[in-house]
Amino acid sequence: MAPERRLRADVVVSVAATVISLCALVTTAWQTRIMREQQQTAVWPRLQLAHGYYTDPARAFYRLQLTNQGVGPAILTHVSVKYRGVEVNEMGSVLAQVAEEHKELRQGDIADTNHSEPVPEDVVAPQQTIELLYFKGAPWVSTFVEARRYLEVTVQYASIYGELWEVTYPKPSYRRVGWRRD
Repeated sequence: MAPERRLRADVVVSVAATVISLCALVTTAWQTRIMREQQQTAVWPRLQLAHGYYTDPARAFYRLQLTNQGVGPAILTHVSVKYRGVEVNEMGSVLAQVAEEHKELRQGDIADTNHSEPVPEDVVAPQQTIELLYFKGAPWVSTFVEARRYLEVTVQYASIYGELWEVTYPKPSYRRVGWRRD
């Protein structure tokens, strides 16, 4: 009878060791998942496209900015600028098209024009702001405030871990779009 009892004790010990090993495996997998999420969150970029304008003739200006409000760098993967549904090469082209549509606008009425052209692989650091479009001039600002509804800007970007996001203007949209494939 003693060997039978010993066999049963061995089986019990083996089963207990297997259950403990499985619990350790599940716990390790869970901890690894939590650590991965924590690492991704610690470098999470969050781009925002926002505009501001003032139409008072003495101080009229229009500004469109791209700002990284996240805690990690944003690596641009795709930038699209459309005016009236047609892809344009640069933000400055939008002003040229508005001038073409509104013959009453004169070049001398626009001042301090500035625009940036972010391209794929540009990096936007945390808390960095890029001035996509800036100009002064009351007639231009008033006209552009109306015409901006035809402007569409889409920026796709990735975190350093390759998680892809997209932000749009003028309809503020922010969404995760997948993972970067290189």
